[in-house]
Parts: sequence; C-alpha cells; structure tokens
Amino acid sequence: TLGIIGGIVTGIIWKIIDEIRNLYIQFPAIYESWKISFESLSVKWSDIYVSLPENLQNIINNLVRAVQDKASGLVNRYSSPMMTHAGNFAKMLPNIFISFIVFILSSFFMVSDARKVRNAVSKVIGKNIVERLHEIKVQLQKYLGGYVKAQCIIMLIATVIIFIGLTILGVEYALLIAVVTALIDALPFFGSGAVLLPWSLISFINSDIKTGIGLLIIYLVIMFTRQMIEPKIVSKNIGMNPILTLMAMYVGYRTFSLGGMIVGPLLLMTVISLYNAHVFDGAIKILKDIKVMMIKEYRALRYRLDSAGREEDEDDK
Repeated sequence: TLGIIGGIVTGIIWKIIDEIRNLYIQFPAIYESWKISFESLSVKWSDIYVSLPENLQNIINNLVRAVQDKASGLVNRYSSPMMTHAGNFAKMLPNIFISFIVFILSSFFMVSDARKVRNAVSKVIGKNIVERLHEIKVQLQKYLGGYVKAQCIIMLIATVIIFIGLTILGVEYALLIAVVTALIDALPFFGSGAVLLPWSLISFINSDIKTGIGLLIIYLVIMFTRQMIEPKIVSKNIGMNPILTLMAMYVGYRTFSLGGMIVGPLLLMTVISLYNAHVFDGAIKILKDIKVMMIKEYRALRYRLDSAGREEDEDDK
C-alpha cells in the first residue's frame, strides 16, 4: 500500500517540481510575453482609455507601473536564491532517503504492534484518561478529520478536472496550475472562480475565444461536481458558522499570512472538537463559579451601600 501510494505521490510531486523548474527558467520570456500582450491590449482599448477621467487614468497608470515593478523585482530577487535552494536540496537527498527508510520501518512496527502499545499505555495512564482521550479522538475524527478528508477528496477531484481541461486546451504547466487552483478552491469564501473567471475574462479580451470558453466550461464542471458530491461527503455536523469561519480566516491571515487562511479554520475546528469532547468543562465551571461569586459580591455591596444611604437619610431627617 505504501509503495503504490508513495509511487503515485512521488510521480505527481516530480511532475510539479519539473513544471516549477521550467516555469522558473522561462519566467523572463513569459513576463515579456505578458508585457507585449498588455501593451497590445492597451492599444486596442486606447479609445476607451482616452475617454476616461484624468484621475482614473492616473490610477490605472500607477497600478500598471506597480505591477510591472513588482514582477521585475520578483525576477531579480529570486533568481540567485532559487539556485542556492536547488543545491541545498541536492545535498539533503541522502538524509531524505534515510528518513524515508526509517518512516517505512517505523510504520510497519507501529501497525504490527499497535494493540500491544495501546494496552501498555492504557495500563500506565488509567481507564478514565483513556476514555477521555477516546472521546477527544472521536470528536477530532468527526469534525477535523471529516473536514480535512472531505476537502482532500474535493481538491483531488478538482485537480483532475482542471488538469484534464487545461491539457485539452493545450495550456502549459497544466498540473501546477491545477494544484494551485484546487488549493484556492478549498479556501472558504473563495473557489476556483477566483482563478478561472479572471483568466477567462482576460482570454476573451485578448480575442482568445477558445481558451475563454474552455475555462468557463471547466469552472462550470467544477461547480456542478462540487454541488453533487459535497453534500454526500461533507456531513452537516462538521459545518461551521460562516461568521466564525471568516473570523478564523482573518485571524489566521493576520498571524500566519496566507497560510493562516487554511490554518485558522482548522484550529477553530480543533477547538470545537475539544469543546464537544468536554475538555474545557472544568475551566468553564470555574468561570461560571467566578461569575456567580462576583454577582453575589456585587449584590451584597449594593445592599450595604443602599443600607448606608438610608441610614444617612434618617440621620439628616
């Protein structure tokens, strides 16, 4: 099983790495091609541009200049570091091979001796803790595990659909684009349309009708497939409130940058799973006791102040 899955994953990763390498080598030429296409597009839409207000023209010019400066800066910044990283990766290959062998052997022993290890741990930590850990495991599998499993299945299906569609359209780096689009599609509030729809619009503007229609068809197929399979593989029990999901994405983004948009909802699901497993019951009980005590102290203080006020009024009279 490990050999089959490992072979498939290795082939996919190798293909993605090869496409990234080719993209890195050809990026200057691609950048020049984009620049020429944009200039021809500017000429084509020059009449509309001239009719725009002067302030809007300045905004467009500044935006175009910023994009060009950013792209050229990326080319210059990552040209030498990429070669350094490639050399470091080659040096790490022996360590990676040894780690892989250790992983295979440890997986075998963990599977073969799983029952013995489980029984030994149960005797050491006690029955109550084992039951609590089992409840936590069940909740994590139900919420976090179910969500991750469902998203992985949807991402895999989306990757296959996008890869087949882009290959038919003759798009270069089809697998790399398919993987990146599927990752974006897995983000809440986003979707494959964040990549495919603007790309399709640009293709129509550049008179590439075939690519534009093809990208729209790919997007519609993904949407239809998601609507068909998502209710079957995503349980209603693992759904989260949209506001909480948005908050988790924002906090994750502010904390961990772009990767936090994925980590944030996962951490939120972990907290929900632990809450449903009654892990926080003790802390919640303490907080409730503190709240009751503060209310009692507040009422007692109010009573003493009111009593003192009445006594002062009687003395004044």
